[in-house]
Amino acid sequence: DEDAELAADLERATAEQRRIRHELAGDERGENGRSSLGKSLDLGIGGSGNPRRLKCLHAHVAYGLANPGYVLADRILAELEPVWPPQRCCTPL
Repeated sequence: DEDAELAADLERATAEQRRIRHELAGDERGENGRSSLGKSLDLGIGGSGNPRRLKCLHAHVAYGLANPGYVLADRILAELEPVWPPQRCCTPL
């Protein structure tokens, strides 16, 4: 891979997302990596089964905002216009 840091962080974040899904499912786990409600527990961020095939970049940004330091989210956000207003993020009423 051309970017070992990004690849390693994608693997780490995907594993963390899977762990969180399993934890939240608790006793609702069914067969074949799915919850008893039919939801897949083994997909990564944005529903991807393979962290090397990115989709749903907004989901990666959301994950990064909730988990600061996520390399992919940081890089996506760096490409955008300023996300927050310079002085504040709320306007007084």
